[in-house]
Amino acid sequence: MKIKFIIIGLLSFLLIISIFNVFSSSKSEILYDLNNSMDKEDFQTSDTLSTDLMTTEFNYVVEKILDVHPDPKRYLNQNGWDELIVATERQLAKPLQITEYFYVIQSFVSEIRDSHTFVYPSTIKSRVLPLELQWVGDELVVTDSSVENISHGDELTHIEGKEINEIMDSLTTIISSENDYWIKHLSRQFITQEKFLKEILTVEGNSLAVTVSDTEKTSKNINVHWVTPEEANQSSADEETWYGYELDQENNIGYYFLNESNVTAEYEQNVREFFKEVEEQQLENIIIDLRKNGGGDSGVSDVFIRHLPENTYKNFGTVTRFSEPASVQRGYEQVDGYEEHPPSVVQNRVLKPTFNGDVYILTGHGTYSSANMFAVLFHDSDLGTIIGEPTGNAPGSFGDILHFPLPYTGFDLLISHKEFLRPHSSMDNYTSLYPDILVEIKKEDIIKQEDGQLQRVKNIIKDLN
Repeated sequence: MKIKFIIIGLLSFLLIISIFNVFSSSKSEILYDLNNSMDKEDFQTSDTLSTDLMTTEFNYVVEKILDVHPDPKRYLNQNGWDELIVATERQLAKPLQITEYFYVIQSFVSEIRDSHTFVYPSTIKSRVLPLELQWVGDELVVTDSSVENISHGDELTHIEGKEINEIMDSLTTIISSENDYWIKHLSRQFITQEKFLKEILTVEGNSLAVTVSDTEKTSKNINVHWVTPEEANQSSADEETWYGYELDQENNIGYYFLNESNVTAEYEQNVREFFKEVEEQQLENIIIDLRKNGGGDSGVSDVFIRHLPENTYKNFGTVTRFSEPASVQRGYEQVDGYEEHPPSVVQNRVLKPTFNGDVYILTGHGTYSSANMFAVLFHDSDLGTIIGEPTGNAPGSFGDILHFPLPYTGFDLLISHKEFLRPHSSMDNYTSLYPDILVEIKKEDIIKQEDGQLQRVKNIIKDLN
């Protein structure tokens, strides 16, 4: 009888534990559907979405792309487009965690091959690794670290035992791009974020096992703890201004850096002062550094061109797709159809001081969108020499994005509504603006924490003169 009571008691205890575990599981893995997700401001990486929610939202993505984008099926054709939709719907036929759902829909969007059209999971709360990285050739190199035993110049080779190249194979599917340079540029940020790694690696606990190879080629395995984005960004809270210049009399060069594409009165005044001082010091060469410029207002190039002696220059053509959303967000009266303006030669409104020397545009993989257009204008109009590394997007590309928050997850959907036609139309099929003079970043630049690439550019210019 005593044994019977012990067994009954044990079974009762196990039943209580089982009920508790089910309850705890239901609390930690909430299934979000069309009814309980609308007021959700942010999601955990472990949250799960219902099939109805995902298919409804995916249909919204497809509808908006077809309504807005100038030519979403260009690289797919109708059959390819239809097959891609069917394959995507098949993947959404069962509940998925929100990070997996993002991978599915962004993999679909990336097939359009337009770097300006993409889904970004802004509402997923995500931890980050406190590392800053830079691709140098095929090596992913640490440029800044707050992690003990990881130093600038170390190569990141594995995360959780998986090779970086394997991780890159997965990240490539969720990065909208026109070339591999942009994939590398974005991946160095994505590869430190939990929400992008969760579908590639086993992400558990408060750290990840990271393997680095130091400058002596010694391999080190280190547990790197996750931090919040706010903690990771503390070191960059006081960022330098986005424009400015230096005059290098020794090398006969005026150097101007432009890290954003904004047209402001202060920026225009600064450019005037730059050309005035270049003239006063009789400098014969200028460098315009666009390596860190990810785009914005394409008018930034005009501010420089006005101080050059050319009376005309070649400008981009455009194809604009009109739609109801474009009318709302851009103020067009027309709500359907297309309007095309071919590339053209435009008059330059020349201002003083006028610079008659040699112009060099310094580019890199992060030179993107309006900054890429800046460089292309100078190249195609023979206004300057492109020096540095290939740019992050095609010289002729889609752009001018419209923004749509997705109705249930709140993800950001951005869609191009224009196509920009390269001034030099015979080169419109290029996927990047390739430099006239290739000057690459070297690992030793990162180890020494110097801008060795810029110094090599200056040396080349000095030798040319």
